Order: sequence, then C-alpha cells, then structure tokens
Amino acid sequence: SSSSSSSSRLPRAVVAILAVVVAIVIGVRALRDRVPALGEPDLARVTARALREVHRLAPAPPRAAADPGARCEGYDDLPLLGAYNAGVAGVPKSVALGDIDALVPAAAGEDARNLFRQGLALRFGFNVDEARRNFVAAAETAADAHGVGCAVCLWGIARSLMPDVNNYKTRRPARDAARAALAAARTIVARMNGTAGDDRTDAAGAYSLTDPKSSKKLRALVESASAFFGDGEAPDADAENAQLAAHERYLAALRAWTKKSKSSIDENENENDDLGEDADVLALLGEAAMNPTPWRYWRRDGSYANPDRDPRRKPEPRRVRGNSRGTEKGRSGSEVPRGWTGAAAEGEADVDGGVADGVADGMADDAADGVADDLDVEDPGPLGVEAEVEERKSEGAHTAEAMTALSSALRLAPGHLLAAHMLVHLTESLPPPKLRPAVDGESSPVDRRVIDDADPTDPTNNPSRGGGMGIDGGPKTPIHSFLTAALGETAADSLASQLTRNAGVSPHLIHMAAHTYVRVGRWREAVQISKLAVAADEAFKLNCVYPYGADHNVAMLVSAASMAGDVATAAEHAMAPGLRHGPMDAHAGLTSGFYPANSLVVSARFGRWDEVRAAADAAELRRAPLSKAYVDANPQGTTNAERWTWRVAASPWARAQWAYALGLASTKDGAEPEYPDNDNDEVYAHHATTTNNQPTDAKTTESWREISGWEWIEHLRKLTIRKITDDSPDVVVPGLTARNVSSPFDHYSPFCPWKRLIASVMVETLQAAYVVKGEYTPNKALMAKYHLQTAVKMYDKLPYFEPEHHYLPARQCLGEFYLRTGDFAGAYKQFARDLDDDHPQNPWSLRGLERAAARTFGNESACNEVFTP
Repeated sequence: SSSSSSSSRLPRAVVAILAVVVAIVIGVRALRDRVPALGEPDLARVTARALREVHRLAPAPPRAAADPGARCEGYDDLPLLGAYNAGVAGVPKSVALGDIDALVPAAAGEDARNLFRQGLALRFGFNVDEARRNFVAAAETAADAHGVGCAVCLWGIARSLMPDVNNYKTRRPARDAARAALAAARTIVARMNGTAGDDRTDAAGAYSLTDPKSSKKLRALVESASAFFGDGEAPDADAENAQLAAHERYLAALRAWTKKSKSSIDENENENDDLGEDADVLALLGEAAMNPTPWRYWRRDGSYANPDRDPRRKPEPRRVRGNSRGTEKGRSGSEVPRGWTGAAAEGEADVDGGVADGVADGMADDAADGVADDLDVEDPGPLGVEAEVEERKSEGAHTAEAMTALSSALRLAPGHLLAAHMLVHLTESLPPPKLRPAVDGESSPVDRRVIDDADPTDPTNNPSRGGGMGIDGGPKTPIHSFLTAALGETAADSLASQLTRNAGVSPHLIHMAAHTYVRVGRWREAVQISKLAVAADEAFKLNCVYPYGADHNVAMLVSAASMAGDVATAAEHAMAPGLRHGPMDAHAGLTSGFYPANSLVVSARFGRWDEVRAAADAAELRRAPLSKAYVDANPQGTTNAERWTWRVAASPWARAQWAYALGLASTKDGAEPEYPDNDNDEVYAHHATTTNNQPTDAKTTESWREISGWEWIEHLRKLTIRKITDDSPDVVVPGLTARNVSSPFDHYSPFCPWKRLIASVMVETLQAAYVVKGEYTPNKALMAKYHLQTAVKMYDKLPYFEPEHHYLPARQCLGEFYLRTGDFAGAYKQFARDLDDDHPQNPWSLRGLERAAARTFGNESACNEVFTP
C-alpha cells in the first residue's frame, strides 16, 4: 500500500512541477514583452496587447450601427477588403497615396498592406473611424496571421486618433488609446537594425526595412505622433492651452525631421536620406501647420478673419458698402419715376446712372467707380507670392509654412491625396479670381475688398500698398493679387481626376474638389463631382460602413446645383421639411453647410411657388394639435402664423423656414399688400410698430392660405429676435462652439451656426417682397431698396463657409431691384460685384449683367423670392 501511495504522489508532483515551469515561462515571456532587459519581446503579443487597449478605449463604431435597421447585423464579421471602393481590395496604384505603405513589412502579407492603404486613404479624407477600423485590421492581420509586429499600422491607429482642421481637439480615452498604440510601435522600431538588406523578419516578429531612409521615416512618423500625445496624461490635458501645446509639439517634431542638419545624420545614413524631400512627411507637415488655427489662415475679407484682441467680441468681416447711386434722382437732378418692370423708366434711361449712351459710354465706368466707393486708390503693382503670403496671413497662423510644405509635397508626388486635400482647404477662403471680362469702356477697378471706413488721416492708409488697412490691421488686397482661390485649382483637379472612377476610396476627397470649383466659377463641374461623392456615400451605407460628412456632401450638391441653375438636381436632393421633430428640427442647431437646403427655399429660389403651397397643404393635413403646455404658456393668445408653424415644426429655426417660405408665397398671389399705401413712410413705420408686440389677427384661422403676409413677417421677426440662437460671443452651442473663452479653437469656431444673422437676412428679404407686391410707387421703391440694402449688409457679415451659410446671394436681389426700377448702372454694379467677389461665373449674375447692358429686365429674375419674371 505504501508503494502504491508513493507512486500516486509521483505523478502529482510531476504535474505540479510542470505547472510551475509553464507558469514561469509564461510569466517570463510576459515580463520580457514589457521589460526589454529580460530578453527580446514577442512583437505579435506586444501588438495584441496594444490592440486590446484600443478596442477598449477608442473602438470604431460597429458596422451594424451604420444602418438604423437590422440589415447590417453581422457585418462586423465580414472582411473589410473591398468594402469601400466597389469591391476593389485596397487602393488602386493609380491613386497617389505616397509611399508610407512601403513601411508595412513584406512578411505582414498583402492583405495587411491593402488594409493599411485603405485606412490611409480614409484618414487622408478625415474619415477617422473607418480609417482606424482598417489600421486595426492591418495590425491584427500582421500579428495574428504572420506573427509580425507592424509599427506603421500602429502609427496609423494613433494617427486616426489625432485631430484635423474639422475636429481639432482630443479627449482622454482617445489619447490613452493612441499612447498604447504608439508604445507598441516604439517597441517594434527599437528592434529594427535599420541596415540595408532584405526586408526580413525574425522569430520574435522583428523586421528590417530595405533602406535606411525607410527606417528613418518610420521613426519620424512614430516619434512625431508620440510628441503630440506625450508620455502621460497631464492634469489639464482637456484645457485649450494644453490642446494647442500638443499641436505645436507635433509641428515642431515634424519640422525637426525635415530640417535635420548634415552633421546630425547617423553613421548609417547619407545626405540623400533627408526627409525634407519626402512628399509624405511634407504633406503631414503642411497639415500640422494648419491645425493650430483651423480655417483661419488669411487676413482676408470674406475669409475667417484674424482674431480680435478682445476675446469677447466677435470680429466681423467687412466689405465695401454699395454706393448710393440708385436713388430717386438722376445725375441731372431730375426726378426719375421707376416701375417694378422698368417700363416707367424707359423714357428716363438717358439721365439715370450714366447709361445714356450704353455700356461703352459710361455705365461700366460708373459701376467700377461705385464699387470702389469713389476712393482714389492707385494700383500698387504685383507683390511676390512669398511676400504677399507673409503679409496676408492671419496672426498666429503658420500659413506660409503650410503653403510651402504642401506645394513641395505636390511637386515631389503629383496628386498626393493628403497634400491636395489640405491645399484646397488652405486656399478655398481666398478671394475668387477675377474671371469677369471687362466690357468696353470699363476702367480697371480698384480692389473691391477694401473697407469703406478707413481713416484717411491714418499714415498706414498708404495708396502705394493698395490703400488703407484691412481687417485687424492687415493691408488691403493689392489689385493684382497672386492670392486667390485658384491657387488650389490644380490640387482640386488632381483629386477629381484620380477619384472620378474611384470615389469609394474616399468620398470626402472627391467632394473636396467642389470646394475649389465653386470658388473659381466651375459650377457644373462642382455639381458632377458632388454627385459622385453622394453616390459613393450611399454605397458606403449599403455596405454598412460609415461615410464621412455625407450630409455636407449633399449640401454642396444642392448649393452648387442651385447656383448653376440646375433645378432638377437641387430639387431632387433638397431636404424634405417634414413635420415636428423632422429633418429641419434635427439640423436646427448646426451650421447650414452641414446639411442640404430644404425644399421650401429651393423651390423659392426657382420661383416654383406651387411646390411651396403643395408642401404647406400636405403639412397642414398631418400637423400636430396644439398641446396644453403651449396653450398654458401663451395665456394672452398667439397669432395664426405662430400657431401654424408650432404645429408643423418644433424648433424656432424650422418654424422660421416655414414662415419665410409661406410669407414669400403669400406675396405671389397678385393681391395688393394689406397695409394702406399713400406714399407716406409714417404709415409703413406705424404699422410695423403697432403690430410688433401683440397678436394682430382679424380672425382666427387654421389655414395657412388665410394668413396675411404681414403676419408671416411679424412671426419671422419675433422668432429672429426672441427665439433663434443668438450669435454673440457669450452664447454657447453645446457640442459645436464655446466662444466665450480666449482660445485658438472654440472662440473662433468656423462652425458657428450664425442662424440669427441668416434669419435677419430672411426678414429683410421677405419684407422687400411684401413691399413690391402690387403696383409700383416711389415710396415703395424707397422701402424696398432699404430692405434689400440691409439684407446685403447682413449677408456680407457672414464669414466664409462652403457651401455658404445662406442659400440666396442677397446682392443678386439688390441687382434685380435696380433692373426693375431702371437703374441699369446700379444693377450692373451689384451683379459685377457678386461675380467678382463672391460667385464667379454664376449664371444668375451673368444674365443680370447682360440684361443691364441691354437696358431691360427681360422675362426672368435673378431673385424670384422678391421679383417674379
């Protein structure tokens, strides 16, 4: 029995010893992966541990969530290769991604390289979630299938967690996930010997790249990204100063890698390894130079202006105000009766606005002189590009550095996707090129972007520099400026040509070509490019992957189509108004460029009033009943217009859209306006005052067709003043902007909605439409002119955004007013300014110029909202 007992104990002892040995081996290997002194780490396990942290802290959204229904369930288990570009795995070689993908080790396999290329293209197009999904899959493929640690795949993960000009701040989970990925990448890089030879891998998953420059480039990528995220979490890492410091650290690190002196070259490197001639690193440097001042690169009128020194006061871009030549007196001083159709002015054309002998003998010169507001400013001649960039850049911006880096990257690698993308962003807010040919007799106008209130006694108001000071102390634009949005046209063309047949590589990148096309007058090409981007976004959704900025791409399509006169495309893609808590309510707090214009205003743009009325009738049939809470909140009652919009829309902004559209439609029924008209301004002013603070319903009605135009005006005005989000610096829009701080980002957010200012333009436009309804009188002409000039003034305060904040160029309406009242010189001036300063080559203003030259209004209108054809 004793022998049997001892024999049974022996196997148990052996098992215990083996278990201890296994535990020791596992422990040593685990410690070895963390402590290099204990031996070489297994890089596949280092990668796996980092990926677990990424999945825990910053996972890409599940593909099942790409579609709100159940259709996409189970898609997370399907391969990513071919999920984006019409089933094509990876990215075609014809697309200029640079050669960062050459840093993927050959032993990682072709699938890993293709996944990395997909991720890189998506990240170049700001689609960070889908990029991260692909970078993670590439790293997993390299580690799990081939036992290889892929440092550049891990860098890609960190890169997908870094900011860009549209999303320029980070949060703690993303920072921690990026640090985990970069720590693993640094471990892999430390194992690389950097010597020339075959790309080879050892048993622990380490590898050597084929040339020293590749090793140096990989170190540059990993170390610069590590500089952005730092070694650990600072106590104030979410604060504005800490966010900016991260951007500046990253920029400094990339600068250092591109400006290494020859004396600092390692013994295994040579002078030809300098990364200052590497297109990928230069493209990254250009983007890094733009990120600290997102969307603020130029001291330009119409671009996002240089920050005001008082952080509580929003700087407002200012432009030349229109010269008051379109008055009720001709140059001879005689009264000139004018009519809405121009008929009353035909006999007086010879004494009005200098048009007696046609365009060649005065009208064009008069328009050009009016544009300059009679300032005698000399042509300073051209400046050099470098000097002008330095003189024009926004304070604190690295504009010249970004321009140089991106241009160099495109010289070295024509069409480089990241460099082309960023160059479009860098140049799009510059003024459009002067494409309008001068007609006979038109002298060279002075620059149209000088501010009209420059102090003539100011010594800085130097005509030799273009005259006066620009925004925030910057010089006025010289006449022959090199700096126009056309500087980005070649980059835009390269994006379009590469991605026309490969839009699925990155729908956002092909869409970016339209950002430049609309600034250089290529409206129809902008429409075609935007159609490709929208179709690619839809393909993403069908394949259960996330598109980036899909609504923004549709917004660009609708905007470009509206400007191009393509009513079918604009109407097809316009946003349906819906009912309460519908699409208009869902987007009420966002910048207008983030979503397409609604079908109500698109129909109004093209004068399709039956469509507006049909939409109102449909909404009226399905509207919600008034709630008890609404009735209790308004014990003194409300107007018919207020009750009607409350029942079809939940947000003040959506209610304003309905009030504006139906107010315009009510002015197109041919009836006279409701207020008495005896050519006395006091009557109009008295009506505006007495109806502003109390309900004025003569009767209660449930039908929008029985609500007067004046009620719609009053309702829209009240919403604008009392309800729609204020645009002042003190107002915080959650999740979008917090401008009540002195910061490089939030205080000057380009994504401020500006809804109150837009609504103010709508109020003035609606009031002008109301005034011109019915027969012409001189008093009505004065009132309409006042409202349209006010609308232009407010419209000009809107900062640059693309597509622009408001769907209707107010200057086109003022130009149409001058046409209808026989002031052809005034009309020429307004349409010329719209073409020169805002919307080059747009058909609305081109036809306006032609009609002004022909001294007729014709059977069309540049502003259907106010004037019917």
